[in-house]
Amino acid sequence: MGLDMGRTVLQLDKFTQSVSGASQDREERLTALIKSASGIDPDTAAEKTSDTKQRPYLAAEVKESLLGVYPPPSPLTDWVVAAVDGSHIDVDRHLPVACYLLNFGGCVLTYGAEPDATLFSEPHLATTQKELYITDPASNTGEEMVSGGLLGLVRTVKELETLADTIDLCPPHLPVLGLVDGSLVMWPLSGQAYRPYITDAIVSDGLLPVMNRLKELSETRTVALAAYVSYPRSTETINAVRCSLCPHNLTICTQSCNNRRSNQGPCNGANEFLDRDLFQRLLKPG
Repeated sequence: MGLDMGRTVLQLDKFTQSVSGASQDREERLTALIKSASGIDPDTAAEKTSDTKQRPYLAAEVKESLLGVYPPPSPLTDWVVAAVDGSHIDVDRHLPVACYLLNFGGCVLTYGAEPDATLFSEPHLATTQKELYITDPASNTGEEMVSGGLLGLVRTVKELETLADTIDLCPPHLPVLGLVDGSLVMWPLSGQAYRPYITDAIVSDGLLPVMNRLKELSETRTVALAAYVSYPRSTETINAVRCSLCPHNLTICTQSCNNRRSNQGPCNGANEFLDRDLFQRLLKPG
């Protein structure tokens, strides 16, 4: 049966009107939250966020002030941006052979007295057993096929390796900003989804060596590494505000809160806000 677009459009229109009506209330709540957070002194914020491991949400640790805003430094005259972004085509069980495709696209942009731009694409078709499976070194039978979410983790490591190779080829006398798409935090490995030998293969054999290589590059030249998420849904800063405002003990907190909301005041003033909501209000464009 086909999609009834008429009924769908009516529902979309109703939803749009409800979002528009809630926008003003949301802005007023954000203003009230910022006002409350501005009244928290730095010592209180630092103390309350110093140990949040037992709370049911992840919160940033305050080191200076809760809502500090700092002017950016003056831009450099001559510098380089090296950026890499990866994509992949997953293993397809309908194909006659098992394989996956990784592609790493990137650019090197040189600013200053000698501007330049280089674009590249590096595809790689993985077909070998070593590439298709992660094996348990302690067992002859333990193995996991590299596909789905695990392939995404492998690709992330390969992106960083490609970035390190790219930075290594940049003019050595120019500062380099290395950029990768996504996050440097491998959140899927934080739970119990993967067995320990898989985590070791991704982190110990992949992520840490390439991060150490980038560190070594930074010891002989100026290198900064950053990961960019275009529309993040992080809440660590908002949760630091929530934690700093919270007057309740840990028992009440664990019973009343989750990562997105609380049913206790004044903590519920931060309900459903994201870090980007706070940043868009406090930071200037640029």
